[in-house]
Amino acid sequence: MATVKITKLVHSTIVVEGGGPTVLIDPGGYTWADDRFDVSTLPEIHRVLITHGHPDHLSVEFARELSVRFPSAAVETTPDVVDVLANHGIRSTTAPVEYVTRFEAPHELTPIGTAPANVGFHVKGAITHPGDSHTFSSTMPILAMALVPPWGSMTDAVARIRALEPKYVIPVHDWHLRPEGRDFIGTLAAASFADHDITYLPLAEFEAVTLDVD
Repeated sequence: MATVKITKLVHSTIVVEGGGPTVLIDPGGYTWADDRFDVSTLPEIHRVLITHGHPDHLSVEFARELSVRFPSAAVETTPDVVDVLANHGIRSTTAPVEYVTRFEAPHELTPIGTAPANVGFHVKGAITHPGDSHTFSSTMPILAMALVPPWGSMTDAVARIRALEPKYVIPVHDWHLRPEGRDFIGTLAAASFADHDITYLPLAEFEAVTLDVD
């Protein structure tokens, strides 16, 4: 049994603590631009994971600040994002470490017809972050999942979650929702998982939860 602390920042940016090194996933522009965010309040970050290069998942300024504050924290991402970061003087890699497993998670087609390279991450055998994908085949006990993104449907998301059967679901990719909208989506999600032994955990921005996972 491992205990992990998950902190949701804004949109798809999350911090995973406990059970080893601390990991920050998707240092996106919505977190970086939020007046409530103070990078100095972050815990010591040991690894930064970036699922793809869309600005809501990658702020170059955010990534640069992380590299300055935590110079020993390697950045792991896709080959194209490695090139983008290198152009800004930020080193990164496609090579995983023992507590991170990469998996195939293609980005869903966007309304304008594009789909950049996207990679999913299993972290510490505890949490899965697939980036902008509903098309992947495995999950850890905790799944950070986009339920109502502009590139997909909640119906598809719920079907995928039911098929994968995580123990917990934390909704992400929801910056565009008003609080009332998040509550409405949360009610639907909780009802859809009620008979599947899946706990829905709608974290507010900058809220944390500590969970025990097998």
